[in-house]
Amino acid sequence: MWNLDLSRAFNNKYPNVLKTGLYPELKIMKINDSEYHLEFNNKLTLHEVIERDLQTEDNNTVISGGVEGEKKLVIGTRYERNSKNREDAIEIHGLKCAVCGFDFGEAYGDAGKDYIEVHHLVPLSEKGAPQKVNPETDLVCVCSNCHRMIHRRKGQVYSVEELREKMIECGSIQEIDGQLILSRKAVLRK
Repeated sequence: MWNLDLSRAFNNKYPNVLKTGLYPELKIMKINDSEYHLEFNNKLTLHEVIERDLQTEDNNTVISGGVEGEKKLVIGTRYERNSKNREDAIEIHGLKCAVCGFDFGEAYGDAGKDYIEVHHLVPLSEKGAPQKVNPETDLVCVCSNCHRMIHRRKGQVYSVEELREKMIECGSIQEIDGQLILSRKAVLRK
C-alpha cells in the first residue's frame, strides 16, 4: 500500500497526531497481503502511555511458562543522549555505583572493566526541550540494578540518596568510614 518507510508514511498521512503532545493508541489491522488499516483510539499523555505499558508488563506475569517473542510494532519517543556527556560523567564520577558502591570491574574482572550506567538526575522526558547537560551536576554513575530501581516508581524517580537510604535500612549496604560496603546476603542455588 505504501512505498515509503513506516514513520514517513505515518507522518504524511497523520501530520498532526504527534504535535499535540498526546499519543494515540494505534491499532494496525491487516486487510490482505498488501493492505493495512490504521485505527487510532484514545489519545494519551506520554506519562499515561508509560504507565499503561508498565501495568501491562506487571499484569502479564505467567508462572507456568508462557509464549514469548511475538513481534510487536511500537511507535514511541526516544530522547537522544550525547556520548561525550557520558564519557565526561564517568571521568568525573568514576566507575563505582553512586548508590551502592558496586564496581563491575571488581565483580566481573575483564568482562566488567570500564562498565557503568549513567543516570540523568532529572529525566530528559521531564525537561520539555533539548538542554545543555552538565556531566558533573546533572549526571551520576549507577549500576544496572540501582538504575532500574531508581526508575521503578511510576511517574517519580528515586534520588540517589533515597535509594541508598532504603538499602541501608534493609541491610543491603553499610556505610563505614565514608565507604559503601555491599552486604552478601544472597544464597545462590547451583
